[in-house]
Amino acid sequence: PYVADNFFTVNLEKVKSTAESLAWIDYADAKKEWPDTLVVLLHERIPVANWGGNEFLSQKGEIFSAEHVQPDVNLPTFIGKPDQATVIAERYSKMQSILREIGLSVSTLELEDRISWKAQLDNGLTLVVDEKDSVEKLKRFTKLYGLFTEQQKLKLFRVDLRYENGLAIKWKKDDGDTDAA
Repeated sequence: PYVADNFFTVNLEKVKSTAESLAWIDYADAKKEWPDTLVVLLHERIPVANWGGNEFLSQKGEIFSAEHVQPDVNLPTFIGKPDQATVIAERYSKMQSILREIGLSVSTLELEDRISWKAQLDNGLTLVVDEKDSVEKLKRFTKLYGLFTEQQKLKLFRVDLRYENGLAIKWKKDDGDTDAA
């Protein structure tokens, strides 16, 4: 629609702003090349995480939505208030570096209203940790996790790390039920 008249009347700023209004475009650039070419360079917005149920978090920490696009199963999912996106991404990175040492990975990370973190791991285990000394608490968990047998690891359902000198474990029953504690 911007090339209706002729090459000289094309409004490059309108072309650029229209392209940047698209959900998956991080930024765009437009230029004219003589004698009859309009070049539009598009730089895609790269998602680093799913945000909630139907949005994404970009490399720049921006939340964006894309119509008719499902969450990417290969990306972690972050849940929280939009202004907490950067904090959640930073915490995810710290948790990943600690948990990777024992072969685990965070698939979903939620910052709850009470400023506690709920991490769903790739093996189905849920970790809950508060803000105070959270890195030390995660390291304490990794040491304990290394002491469990493979069968015990499979029975872990939820580990609450919000205690100053310990933790609470909720186990699965032999039939897979999670009512046992």
